[in-house]
Amino acid sequence: LYAKESITPFFDSLGKHSLRFTNAFSTGFRTDQGLGSLLSGIPSMEGLNILQKLDKVKQFPSLPATMKASGKSTSFVYGGDLNFANLSNYLVALGFDTIIGQHDFEKNDISSDWGVPDHIVAQKAFDVINQHKTPFFTTWLLLSSHAPFDVPMPNKYTASTDNAGKYKSSVAYSDYALSLFFK
Repeated sequence: LYAKESITPFFDSLGKHSLRFTNAFSTGFRTDQGLGSLLSGIPSMEGLNILQKLDKVKQFPSLPATMKASGKSTSFVYGGDLNFANLSNYLVALGFDTIIGQHDFEKNDISSDWGVPDHIVAQKAFDVINQHKTPFFTTWLLLSSHAPFDVPMPNKYTASTDNAGKYKSSVAYSDYALSLFFK
């Protein structure tokens, strides 16, 4: 809505019907840093992967633990390798009821450098959520916006060869996957 071009039209449309933060920034530059911040409230610190420090993580409250304490079932859905950056152990330490990774998909679904494409993971996230009792808390981690920005289907940015264009293509693809999930 504020950019010169709309790369994420579906995501932008959600902002018209929900609470929206337009001036938020990441606490780090890596996915593991962002997850530690989002799920555990621990800001990123240079040279420290909080996902590797489970003894520290367990000392802090977390969204999954808080949600479980209030009676919600919890799940984490990801199309990548749960061994990356100690992610699996971190998610278990947080107490997620259901943890989905690339090992939960068919081998032929794993078609990018990072794992399973977002549109396929969208269906898995939908299936997992439909199995939850209500209310529930789910985290879905997308992959396509990670370098090398692989996308399995063309969009108006896929012809770009520069990093900015490839990134736009990956984000536009994630927007498409998000729209499938909501439909």
